[in-house]
Amino acid sequence: MAKRRAADIENALREILQRRANGQLSAIELYRELLGLLQDITEALMAEAEDDMSDEAIREQLPLILTVLREQIENLKDREG
Repeated sequence: MAKRRAADIENALREILQRRANGQLSAIELYRELLGLLQDITEALMAEAEDDMSDEAIREQLPLILTVLREQIENLKDREG
C-alpha cells in the first residue's frame, strides 16, 4: 500500500468522525478505524524520518510520542489486570 499523505489521513479522519456522528459506526468500529489511521500516520512519519526529517523536528515529536506510548501501556496493563 502506498504511503498516505497528511491530507488523505485528515480527510479520512473527517469522514470517520462524520460517519460516527451519523450513527453509522459503533464505538468498536470507531476505535478500529482510528487505530488504522494511527497506523497510517506512523508509517508516514517513519518514512519521513528516513527521508528528510530534521533532527530538530524529530526531537520535537519525541515528548508527544513518549506520552502516548506510556499512557497506552498503562491502559493495557490496567485491562490485563
